[in-house]
Order: sequence, then structure tokens, then C-alpha cells
Amino acid sequence: MADALPETPGAATGRARGIVAALLFVGLLVLGGVWAGRALTAPAPPVAPIAGTQLFDQVLSAVAQRYVDTLDMGLIYDKAVSGLLRELNDPYTAFLSPDRLKRLDEQISGTYTGVGL
Repeated sequence: MADALPETPGAATGRARGIVAALLFVGLLVLGGVWAGRALTAPAPPVAPIAGTQLFDQVLSAVAQRYVDTLDMGLIYDKAVSGLLRELNDPYTAFLSPDRLKRLDEQISGTYTGVGL
């Protein structure tokens, strides 16, 4: 039987380079897969319903310009939010004004401010 020829130093260096290149390639594939997976599973940003927003702005602008009395725009927004939540017909969803929220917090926490008569 013929003995195997001993490897030359150049062949060992070439094999080591091939292994390093293969490991680098596999590492890049794994990182690319992780990055692509994160991009696919990330939630898409919510899209604003442009038509609804434009309609609300048009109505609000028309009321502000053509209504006989002066309007408190903060009150208008509060009423719009209250109406929107009321239309959900959900008994557990409600809009509380800052004053109403303060009174609710006092009832829940048991601490009262002011003169207790």
C-alpha cells in the first residue's frame, strides 16, 4: 500500500481560509434571516383614515365659521370625543372630564380635599 502523501503547508492554509469563509457566510445568512424576520413581524404603523379626518375638519371648520354664537373649541373636542365613545355602545368605555376624573379618584382613594362639611 502506498502511504498517503503529507499535506503541504499551502494546502492547510487554503483549507483554513475555506472554513473561515464558510463560517462567515453562514453567520451572515443567520444575521440576515434574523433581520428579515424582525422586519416581517414588526407591526405596521396605523394608517390614518384620511377621508374621516378631512370630513371632521371640514365640519369643524364650517361650524366655527358659520355658527351664530362663539364656540369654545375645547368644549367642542370634548363633546366630539364623548359622542364617539358613546357610539361604541360599550358600557365600560367612557370619557371623563378632568373634574369628573378628580371626583372619581377621590371616591376610589378615599381622600378628600377642601372643607369637609
